[in-house]
Amino acid sequence: MERPINPVADDQRRALSFMLDAVGLPPAPDDGALAIRVIELEHTVSALLAENRRLRREVLELQHELDPDAVALEAFDREVDNRIDDARERGTARPRPVHLQERRRP
Repeated sequence: MERPINPVADDQRRALSFMLDAVGLPPAPDDGALAIRVIELEHTVSALLAENRRLRREVLELQHELDPDAVALEAFDREVDNRIDDARERGTARPRPVHLQERRRP
């Protein structure tokens, strides 16, 4: 029995086949194998993201050892930028001020 024609699902299958081919993996022969492959890839992506976070933390720790003032200044700049972005999303004219006691010391 033929599968019903679904252009979205067909596009997704082609995109997945292209991605699998790009990383050197064979395309999935049927929907069951495709579902298993998608789950495997989701787990792989989750593991890679966790490793990426760990490596970023390690880089920040090493940067802090080399130049603690520069790292603290960058963290403060990120905090200010995040507050400005949050204020813009809320529609607030000005973000709330950053007080010295709120600043986190590494």
